[in-house]
Formats: sequence, structure tokens, C-alpha cells
Amino acid sequence: MTAGAVLEVDPSTLVYFETSAWNCLARHPEKEDLLGAFDRHGIQVLASVIVAGEILRTGDPEIWRTLCDVVARVQGEMAPLLDHPEHLVRYPVEAWRRGDSTSVIRQSRAASVLLRYMTNPDAVTPEERTEVKLWVNAMHEDHASVFRALAHIGPRAGPPFCSPEVLARPDFHRLFAEKVPVVAELGLSAGDLGGLAAASDIWKVYLAAAAFTIDAAIDRMPETRRIRAVTRPQKRPGGPDVRQAVYLGVCPTFVLRDEWFQECLAEIACGAGLERRIVSTDEFFAELARR
Repeated sequence: MTAGAVLEVDPSTLVYFETSAWNCLARHPEKEDLLGAFDRHGIQVLASVIVAGEILRTGDPEIWRTLCDVVARVQGEMAPLLDHPEHLVRYPVEAWRRGDSTSVIRQSRAASVLLRYMTNPDAVTPEERTEVKLWVNAMHEDHASVFRALAHIGPRAGPPFCSPEVLARPDFHRLFAEKVPVVAELGLSAGDLGGLAAASDIWKVYLAAAAFTIDAAIDRMPETRRIRAVTRPQKRPGGPDVRQAVYLGVCPTFVLRDEWFQECLAEIACGAGLERRIVSTDEFFAELARR
């Protein structure tokens, strides 16, 4: 798909696969049957630039070639690779300023380059892979910096920031406008954010994900957590993970493996006031096999 191409499918058929879901699909013994089921049932599975970045930084060449192949097969050439949140949020702003109730999802040139890397992974130079790796690492560091910056604050008083009550407040919009550079880049005021959130699911989730990160930092979310006694501890969702929450504003179904991340996404969707299906890979594949 070239830069400027658009997403023109029924939104109800859109399913977002987080990186862990692509890993599960690539290794699934019934992979070919599942790929056929996507086509038969008109399911459009989407990846993102963050998924592409995480795949391309994989150390084992055989693994990342396999993952690139399955993403390229499922994504196809007509569906966009969903952009980084700071780019994706620009499309609803364009629509909102036109007074249009629907926004068009396009693919930026940067996303087109990453999709080209995915469709021809052997052509990616070591320097390009290093650049992608540094970009993904920077998302982790940005997220960690929020935890460091808020380490001295707490305990939190009142409702969580990631709640419909707080997300609707003008003082939260002023804080967001002061701290998030893309707001100034787009020429938005704090007062504009309320209108955008009312008009756009993408902006609802964008605000909620930022609020969730503040809550997690203030509440001292641990770095690891054991979900069940028989499993190894899971890592706290990091910067690339939480940034992918914005895709809840595009796709009504979000598929992933990590249970802790599922819980985080559910909190973000609830704070944004959106009904979304956040489902494990095992459950999604089992349901698809039964159809």
C-alpha cells in the first residue's frame, strides 16, 4: 500500500493483532486454515508500525522472516499499516475541522517504508534494522521516564485519571495540552480537546491511554507480576504496548496474548467510554475454528 492510500472497509470487520498475536498465528499448527477463515468471513486483520518495529528488532533472522511473511500475507497491499499514535491522531483533527463526522485513515510515508521492510525483509540493511530498534527502544524509554518523573507523587487522591469523570474535565485537557507536543503541533487548544474527544474514538483512547500511564506511575504499578502460580512473571506493559491502545479507536476487536496487557487495555477502553472486545489469541483462534 502506498502513502496516501486509505482504509476503506467495514469498521465492524477490523481486528487488530498485537505483536504477540502475530507470533501465535505464525506458530499455529492450523495457520493455513486460520488464514483461509479470515478471507471466508471477511475479517480484515491489521498490524501497525509498532508491530513492524517489534518484529524487525527480533534477533533471530528465521523468526523475523517468518513473522514478516505472515504479516505481509494477512495485511495485504490494500490495507494500511496503522501509523504511530502521534500520526494517527492527525486524521480525526482534519475531519473535525471540516465538520465531518468520519475520518479517513491513511498511511504515511514512514509507515509505507516499514511495510516495504515487512514484505521484503531480506532487503533491509543492518543500519535500517538498527534504526528501527532504536526507535522502539525510545518508546520504552519515554514510558519509563513518566514513571521516574512521577515517582515522588502519591498516593493518588480521588478517582483515577483514566476515568470518564476526569477525562472530561477542562483541567485534565489543560494538562494534556501542556505536556503533549502533538497538541501544539496541530494548533489545538485545551478547549479543542473536549470537542475532539466527543467526535473521535481515536482521541478518546489517546487521552485515556495517557491518563492510564499517569495512574500506573502514581500507583506504583510493579515491573513484573505473576498472573498464575504456574506461569512465569509477566512484565509490566511498556511504551510500545500502551501506545498500541490507540488502535482501539480504529478496531473494535483487539487480539493479544499477554493477560496483564489485556487488563490494561480494558481499563483504557472503560475510561474512554468505549465498548471493545479485547480477546486472547487462544480464544480468538478457537472461535474462528468453530465458525
